Amino acid sequence: MTDYEYQYVYEHQDGSKFYHYNYVMEPDAMDKVESYSQDTLTIVINLFHLTILLQKEVRTVSIYTLMIGICISDLLNFTLSVYMEGVDRSWYPRIYSLSERDCLQEKYIVFNFGYEIIRMLINSTRTISVFLALSMALIRTITLAFPLHRALGKLNSVKSSFLQINLVTLFWISYYSWIFLLILLQGFPRNLCDLKGTSRTVTVYVSAIPTSLNNLINKREDWEHLVRIVPTVLYPILSIKLLMKLNEISEQRRRVSDPNNERKEQSDSLTKLILFMTISFMLSEGMDGIRSFFLVDLFYWGPEFPGIRRLILSTPYLITSLRCLNSISHPFVCYFMSSQYKNAVLKMTGKPNVVIVKSFKWPSSRNSVGKVTTLNY
Repeated sequence: MTDYEYQYVYEHQDGSKFYHYNYVMEPDAMDKVESYSQDTLTIVINLFHLTILLQKEVRTVSIYTLMIGICISDLLNFTLSVYMEGVDRSWYPRIYSLSERDCLQEKYIVFNFGYEIIRMLINSTRTISVFLALSMALIRTITLAFPLHRALGKLNSVKSSFLQINLVTLFWISYYSWIFLLILLQGFPRNLCDLKGTSRTVTVYVSAIPTSLNNLINKREDWEHLVRIVPTVLYPILSIKLLMKLNEISEQRRRVSDPNNERKEQSDSLTKLILFMTISFMLSEGMDGIRSFFLVDLFYWGPEFPGIRRLILSTPYLITSLRCLNSISHPFVCYFMSSQYKNAVLKMTGKPNVVIVKSFKWPSSRNSVGKVTTLNY
Protein backbone atom coordinates (compact mmCIF):
# COMPACT_ATOMS: atom_id res chain seq x y z
CA MET A 1 0.00 0.00 0.00
CA THR A 2 1.22 3.46 -0.74
CA ASP A 3 1.86 5.73 2.21
CA TYR A 4 -0.54 8.46 1.21
CA GLU A 5 -3.41 6.55 -0.34
CA TYR A 6 -5.19 4.24 2.06
CA GLN A 7 -6.88 6.43 4.63
CA TYR A 8 -10.51 5.68 5.39
CA VAL A 9 -13.40 7.02 7.42
CA TYR A 10 -15.94 4.73 9.05
CA GLU A 11 -19.51 5.92 8.47
CA HIS A 12 -23.09 4.72 8.42
CA GLN A 13 -25.38 5.06 5.44
CA ASP A 14 -28.94 3.74 5.65
CA GLY A 15 -27.89 1.54 8.54
CA SER A 16 -25.07 -0.15 6.61
CA LYS A 17 -21.34 0.09 7.06
CA PHE A 18 -18.98 1.30 4.36
CA TYR A 19 -15.53 2.79 4.02
CA HIS A 20 -14.29 5.44 1.66
CA TYR A 21 -11.08 7.30 0.95
CA ASN A 22 -10.50 10.53 2.82
CA TYR A 23 -7.59 12.58 4.13
CA VAL A 24 -7.87 13.07 7.87
CA MET A 25 -6.12 16.38 7.58
CA GLU A 26 -4.87 18.07 4.44
CA PRO A 27 -1.11 18.64 4.82
CA ASP A 28 -0.02 22.24 4.74
CA ALA A 29 2.26 23.70 2.08
CA MET A 30 5.42 23.04 4.11
CA ASP A 31 4.53 19.34 4.52
CA LYS A 32 4.03 19.07 0.77
CA VAL A 33 7.38 20.70 0.03
CA GLU A 34 9.23 18.55 2.59
CA SER A 35 7.69 15.31 1.32
CA TYR A 36 8.36 16.19 -2.30
CA SER A 37 11.94 17.26 -1.48
CA GLN A 38 12.66 14.03 0.42
CA ASP A 39 11.42 11.82 -2.40
CA THR A 40 13.24 13.87 -5.04
CA LEU A 41 16.50 13.79 -3.05
CA THR A 42 16.14 10.02 -2.69
CA ILE A 43 15.69 9.64 -6.45
CA VAL A 44 18.73 11.82 -7.23
CA ILE A 45 21.00 9.99 -4.76
CA ASN A 46 19.85 6.60 -6.04
CA LEU A 47 20.58 7.67 -9.62
CA PHE A 48 24.15 8.49 -8.57
CA HIS A 49 24.28 5.22 -6.61
CA LEU A 50 23.15 3.25 -9.68
CA THR A 51 25.80 4.96 -11.82
CA ILE A 52 28.49 3.80 -9.39
CA LEU A 53 27.09 0.28 -9.20
CA LEU A 54 27.18 -0.06 -12.99
CA GLN A 55 30.94 0.61 -13.11
CA LYS A 56 32.87 -2.47 -14.25
CA GLU A 57 34.93 -2.85 -11.06
CA VAL A 58 31.75 -2.83 -8.97
CA ARG A 59 29.13 -4.69 -11.01
CA THR A 60 31.34 -7.78 -11.30
CA VAL A 61 30.91 -8.41 -7.56
CA SER A 62 27.86 -10.55 -6.79
CA ILE A 63 26.73 -8.60 -3.74
CA TYR A 64 26.57 -5.43 -5.83
CA THR A 65 24.50 -7.18 -8.47
CA LEU A 66 21.83 -7.50 -5.78
CA MET A 67 22.39 -3.85 -4.88
CA ILE A 68 21.71 -2.92 -8.51
CA GLY A 69 18.38 -4.72 -8.28
CA ILE A 70 17.52 -2.93 -5.03
CA CYS A 71 18.53 0.45 -6.46
CA ILE A 72 16.46 0.07 -9.65
CA SER A 73 13.47 -1.10 -7.63
CA ASP A 74 13.78 1.88 -5.26
CA LEU A 75 14.09 4.30 -8.16
CA LEU A 76 10.93 3.01 -9.82
CA ASN A 77 9.03 2.94 -6.53
CA PHE A 78 9.89 6.49 -5.45
CA THR A 79 9.36 7.87 -8.97
CA LEU A 80 5.87 6.37 -9.21
CA SER A 81 5.05 7.43 -5.65
CA VAL A 82 6.09 11.02 -6.40
CA TYR A 83 3.93 10.98 -9.51
CA MET A 84 0.87 9.54 -7.72
CA GLU A 85 1.18 12.00 -4.86
CA GLY A 86 1.56 14.82 -7.37
CA VAL A 87 -1.60 13.69 -9.15
CA ASP A 88 -3.51 13.66 -5.85
CA ARG A 89 -2.30 17.23 -5.23
CA SER A 90 -3.12 18.24 -8.85
CA TRP A 91 0.56 18.90 -9.56
CA TYR A 92 0.82 16.49 -12.51
CA PRO A 93 -1.63 15.48 -15.25
CA ARG A 94 -3.31 12.12 -14.80
CA ILE A 95 -2.11 9.54 -17.34
CA TYR A 96 -4.75 7.00 -16.37
CA SER A 97 -8.53 7.23 -16.30
CA LEU A 98 -10.80 6.64 -13.32
CA SER A 99 -14.44 5.66 -13.62
CA GLU A 100 -16.97 5.96 -10.82
CA ARG A 101 -20.04 4.72 -12.68
CA ASP A 102 -22.63 3.43 -10.25
CA CYS A 103 -24.99 1.81 -12.74
CA LEU A 104 -23.37 -1.62 -12.96
CA GLN A 105 -25.20 -4.70 -11.81
CA GLU A 106 -24.67 -5.47 -8.14
CA LYS A 107 -22.49 -8.47 -8.91
CA TYR A 108 -19.90 -6.28 -10.69
CA ILE A 109 -17.60 -3.49 -9.56
CA VAL A 110 -15.61 -1.00 -11.65
CA PHE A 111 -11.94 -1.93 -12.17
CA ASN A 112 -9.61 0.88 -13.28
CA PHE A 113 -6.81 -0.86 -15.18
CA GLY A 114 -4.45 2.09 -15.56
CA TYR A 115 -4.59 3.03 -11.91
CA GLU A 116 -4.30 -0.59 -10.75
CA ILE A 117 -1.20 -1.17 -12.90
CA ILE A 118 0.60 1.80 -11.31
CA ARG A 119 -0.53 0.70 -7.87
CA MET A 120 0.71 -2.84 -8.55
CA LEU A 121 4.14 -1.51 -9.58
CA ILE A 122 4.41 0.64 -6.45
CA ASN A 123 3.52 -2.26 -4.15
CA SER A 124 5.70 -4.84 -5.89
CA THR A 125 8.83 -2.70 -6.29
CA ARG A 126 8.87 -1.79 -2.62
CA THR A 127 8.54 -5.44 -1.59
CA ILE A 128 11.17 -6.51 -4.13
CA SER A 129 13.68 -4.12 -2.54
CA VAL A 130 12.90 -5.46 0.92
CA PHE A 131 13.34 -9.12 0.02
CA LEU A 132 16.49 -8.51 -2.02
CA ALA A 133 17.96 -6.82 1.06
CA LEU A 134 16.88 -9.84 3.09
CA SER A 135 18.58 -12.09 0.53
CA MET A 136 21.82 -10.11 0.91
CA ALA A 137 21.73 -10.55 4.68
CA LEU A 138 21.06 -14.28 4.28
CA ILE A 139 24.01 -14.73 1.90
CA ARG A 140 26.36 -12.88 4.25
CA THR A 141 25.26 -15.04 7.17
CA ILE A 142 25.52 -18.34 5.27
CA THR A 143 28.97 -17.44 3.93
CA LEU A 144 30.31 -16.86 7.43
CA ALA A 145 28.52 -19.85 8.97
CA PHE A 146 29.74 -22.35 6.34
CA PRO A 147 32.96 -20.92 4.86
CA LEU A 148 34.17 -24.28 3.46
CA HIS A 149 30.98 -25.36 1.72
CA ARG A 150 31.43 -26.02 -1.99
CA ALA A 151 28.14 -24.37 -2.93
CA LEU A 152 29.35 -20.98 -1.68
CA GLY A 153 31.23 -20.34 -4.90
CA LYS A 154 28.02 -20.60 -6.91
CA LEU A 155 25.99 -18.74 -4.30
CA ASN A 156 28.36 -15.77 -4.43
CA SER A 157 28.45 -15.63 -8.23
CA VAL A 158 26.97 -12.88 -10.39
CA LYS A 159 24.77 -15.44 -12.15
CA SER A 160 23.32 -16.52 -8.82
CA SER A 161 22.55 -12.89 -7.96
CA PHE A 162 20.79 -12.37 -11.29
CA LEU A 163 18.75 -15.51 -10.65
CA GLN A 164 17.74 -14.26 -7.20
CA ILE A 165 16.68 -10.90 -8.64
CA ASN A 166 14.59 -12.57 -11.34
CA LEU A 167 12.92 -15.00 -8.93
CA VAL A 168 12.08 -12.32 -6.35
CA THR A 169 10.80 -9.95 -9.03
CA LEU A 170 8.70 -12.62 -10.73
CA PHE A 171 7.16 -13.77 -7.45
CA TRP A 172 6.11 -10.35 -6.14
CA ILE A 173 4.90 -9.01 -9.47
CA SER A 174 2.81 -12.17 -9.80
CA TYR A 175 1.54 -11.76 -6.24
CA TYR A 176 0.31 -8.23 -6.88
CA SER A 177 -0.87 -8.73 -10.48
CA TRP A 178 -2.66 -12.10 -10.44
CA ILE A 179 -5.96 -10.24 -10.69
CA PHE A 180 -5.13 -9.22 -14.28
CA LEU A 181 -4.41 -12.82 -15.24
CA LEU A 182 -7.69 -14.06 -13.78
CA ILE A 183 -9.67 -11.44 -15.64
CA LEU A 184 -8.10 -12.44 -18.93
CA LEU A 185 -8.48 -16.15 -18.35
CA GLN A 186 -12.12 -15.95 -17.32
CA GLY A 187 -12.94 -13.48 -20.03
CA PHE A 188 -14.86 -10.87 -18.08
CA PRO A 189 -16.20 -8.41 -20.67
CA ARG A 190 -16.26 -4.64 -20.57
CA ASN A 191 -19.61 -4.37 -18.89
CA LEU A 192 -22.35 -2.08 -20.17
CA CYS A 193 -23.13 0.94 -18.01
CA ASP A 194 -26.09 3.22 -18.81
CA LEU A 195 -25.13 6.87 -19.03
CA LYS A 196 -27.41 8.81 -16.72
CA GLY A 197 -27.84 12.20 -18.32
CA THR A 198 -29.71 14.00 -21.04
CA SER A 199 -29.94 10.93 -23.24
CA ARG A 200 -30.68 7.56 -21.68
CA THR A 201 -30.13 5.85 -25.01
CA VAL A 202 -26.38 6.54 -24.84
CA THR A 203 -24.24 3.86 -23.19
CA VAL A 204 -20.64 3.79 -22.08
CA TYR A 205 -18.36 0.86 -21.36
CA VAL A 206 -16.26 0.39 -18.25
CA SER A 207 -13.92 -2.36 -17.11
CA ALA A 208 -15.41 -4.40 -14.31
CA ILE A 209 -14.76 -7.46 -12.18
CA PRO A 210 -17.12 -9.63 -10.11
CA THR A 211 -17.74 -8.44 -6.58
CA SER A 212 -16.54 -11.79 -5.23
CA LEU A 213 -13.16 -11.28 -6.90
CA ASN A 214 -12.91 -7.77 -5.49
CA ASN A 215 -13.56 -9.17 -2.01
CA LEU A 216 -10.59 -11.49 -2.52
CA ILE A 217 -8.43 -8.49 -3.45
CA ASN A 218 -9.52 -6.72 -0.26
CA LYS A 219 -8.61 -9.83 1.71
CA ARG A 220 -5.11 -9.67 0.28
CA GLU A 221 -4.89 -6.06 1.44
CA ASP A 222 -5.63 -7.30 4.96
CA TRP A 223 -2.48 -9.45 4.74
CA GLU A 224 -0.29 -6.58 3.58
CA HIS A 225 1.02 -5.78 7.05
CA LEU A 226 2.50 -9.30 7.21
CA VAL A 227 4.56 -8.55 4.09
CA ARG A 228 6.09 -5.67 6.06
CA ILE A 229 6.45 -7.32 9.48
CA VAL A 230 7.84 -10.75 8.50
CA PRO A 231 11.06 -9.46 6.86
CA THR A 232 11.44 -6.95 9.69
CA VAL A 233 11.60 -9.89 12.11
CA LEU A 234 13.86 -12.05 9.93
CA TYR A 235 16.39 -9.33 9.06
CA PRO A 236 17.56 -8.58 12.63
CA ILE A 237 17.76 -12.32 13.35
CA LEU A 238 20.15 -12.75 10.43
CA SER A 239 22.05 -9.64 11.48
CA ILE A 240 22.46 -10.94 15.04
CA LYS A 241 23.79 -14.24 13.68
CA LEU A 242 26.19 -12.33 11.46
CA LEU A 243 27.41 -10.08 14.28
CA MET A 244 27.96 -13.09 16.55
CA LYS A 245 30.09 -14.74 13.87
CA LEU A 246 32.04 -11.53 13.25
CA ASN A 247 32.71 -11.22 16.98
CA GLU A 248 33.91 -14.83 17.07
CA ILE A 249 36.29 -14.17 14.16
CA SER A 250 37.54 -11.00 15.83
CA GLU A 251 38.31 -12.91 19.04
CA GLN A 252 40.23 -15.56 17.09
CA ARG A 253 42.36 -12.89 15.44
CA ARG A 254 43.09 -11.16 18.74
CA ARG A 255 44.56 -14.41 20.08
CA VAL A 256 46.96 -14.88 17.18
CA SER A 257 47.92 -11.33 16.19
CA ASP A 258 48.45 -7.78 17.38
CA PRO A 259 45.20 -6.54 18.98
CA ASN A 260 45.71 -3.11 17.44
CA ASN A 261 46.03 -4.29 13.84
CA GLU A 262 44.11 -2.99 10.86
CA ARG A 263 41.87 -6.05 10.58
CA LYS A 264 40.41 -5.35 14.00
CA GLU A 265 39.50 -1.82 12.89
CA GLN A 266 37.87 -3.18 9.73
CA SER A 267 35.85 -5.68 11.75
CA ASP A 268 34.66 -3.00 14.17
CA SER A 269 33.64 -0.72 11.29
CA LEU A 270 31.80 -3.56 9.60
CA THR A 271 29.92 -4.32 12.83
CA LYS A 272 28.81 -0.70 13.20
CA LEU A 273 27.64 -0.52 9.59
CA ILE A 274 25.65 -3.74 9.89
CA LEU A 275 24.01 -2.43 13.06
CA PHE A 276 23.12 0.81 11.28
CA MET A 277 21.64 -1.08 8.31
CA THR A 278 19.59 -3.29 10.65
CA ILE A 279 18.18 -0.38 12.66
CA SER A 280 17.43 1.61 9.51
CA PHE A 281 15.64 -1.35 7.94
CA MET A 282 13.59 -2.10 11.06
CA LEU A 283 12.47 1.52 11.42
CA SER A 284 11.48 1.97 7.77
CA GLU A 285 9.68 -1.33 7.22
CA GLY A 286 8.77 -2.45 10.74
CA MET A 287 6.94 0.72 11.73
CA ASP A 288 4.99 0.64 8.48
CA GLY A 289 4.03 -2.98 9.12
CA ILE A 290 2.75 -2.12 12.60
CA ARG A 291 0.90 0.89 11.20
CA SER A 292 -0.69 -1.26 8.46
CA PHE A 293 -1.77 -3.78 11.09
CA PHE A 294 -3.65 -1.13 13.05
CA LEU A 295 -4.94 0.45 9.85
CA VAL A 296 -6.72 -2.78 8.92
CA ASP A 297 -8.38 -3.02 12.36
CA LEU A 298 -9.23 0.66 12.18
CA PHE A 299 -11.97 -0.16 9.67
CA TYR A 300 -13.98 -1.89 12.38
CA TRP A 301 -13.56 0.60 15.20
CA GLY A 302 -16.41 2.85 14.19
CA PRO A 303 -16.32 6.38 15.60
CA GLU A 304 -14.55 5.23 18.79
CA PHE A 305 -11.00 6.20 19.76
CA PRO A 306 -10.74 9.40 17.69
CA GLY A 307 -7.36 10.28 19.21
CA ILE A 308 -5.77 6.94 18.30
CA ARG A 309 -7.39 7.10 14.87
CA ARG A 310 -5.90 10.52 14.21
CA LEU A 311 -2.47 9.40 15.47
CA ILE A 312 -2.38 6.35 13.19
CA LEU A 313 -3.59 8.24 10.15
CA SER A 314 -1.13 11.09 10.68
CA THR A 315 2.00 8.91 10.32
CA PRO A 316 2.39 8.56 6.51
CA TYR A 317 4.94 11.38 6.29
CA LEU A 318 7.01 9.86 9.11
CA ILE A 319 6.98 6.47 7.36
CA THR A 320 7.97 8.09 4.07
CA SER A 321 10.85 9.93 5.77
CA LEU A 322 12.15 6.70 7.30
CA ARG A 323 11.95 4.92 3.95
CA CYS A 324 13.85 7.76 2.30
CA LEU A 325 16.52 7.60 5.01
CA ASN A 326 16.89 3.85 4.54
CA SER A 327 17.25 4.16 0.76
CA ILE A 328 19.62 7.14 0.94
CA SER A 329 21.88 5.27 3.37
CA HIS A 330 22.70 2.52 0.85
CA PRO A 331 25.41 4.38 -1.13
CA PHE A 332 27.06 5.58 2.09
CA VAL A 333 27.10 2.06 3.51
CA CYS A 334 28.63 0.77 0.26
CA TYR A 335 31.23 3.54 0.28
CA PHE A 336 32.48 2.79 3.79
CA MET A 337 32.26 -1.01 3.46
CA SER A 338 33.80 -1.51 0.03
CA SER A 339 37.11 -0.50 -1.50
CA GLN A 340 35.76 -1.28 -4.98
CA TYR A 341 32.87 1.13 -4.51
CA LYS A 342 35.13 3.79 -3.02
CA ASN A 343 37.56 3.47 -5.92
CA ALA A 344 34.71 3.84 -8.41
CA VAL A 345 33.53 7.03 -6.67
CA LEU A 346 37.05 8.49 -6.70
CA LYS A 347 37.41 7.59 -10.36
CA MET A 348 34.13 9.30 -11.30
CA THR A 349 34.97 12.42 -9.31
CA GLY A 350 38.36 12.71 -11.02
CA LYS A 351 40.42 12.07 -7.89
CA PRO A 352 43.43 9.75 -8.01
CA ASN A 353 42.71 6.15 -7.17
CA VAL A 354 44.72 5.74 -3.98
CA VAL A 355 42.56 3.18 -2.19
CA ILE A 356 44.04 -0.30 -2.04
CA VAL A 357 41.44 -2.95 -2.83
CA LYS A 358 41.19 -5.37 0.05
CA SER A 359 39.10 -8.45 0.66
CA PHE A 360 37.65 -9.73 3.89
CA LYS A 361 39.11 -13.21 4.50
CA TRP A 362 36.98 -15.07 6.99
CA PRO A 363 38.74 -17.82 9.02
CA SER A 364 37.36 -21.33 9.28
CA SER A 365 36.71 -23.29 12.45
CA ARG A 366 39.71 -25.54 11.67
CA ASN A 367 42.20 -22.78 10.92
CA SER A 368 41.64 -19.50 12.70
CA VAL A 369 43.99 -17.58 10.42
CA GLY A 370 43.76 -19.55 7.19
CA LYS A 371 42.48 -18.07 3.94
CA VAL A 372 39.22 -19.84 3.29
CA THR A 373 36.69 -17.62 1.56
CA THR A 374 37.18 -14.19 0.04
CA LEU A 375 34.26 -11.80 0.14
CA ASN A 376 34.34 -8.49 -1.68
CA TYR A 377 31.89 -6.01 -0.14
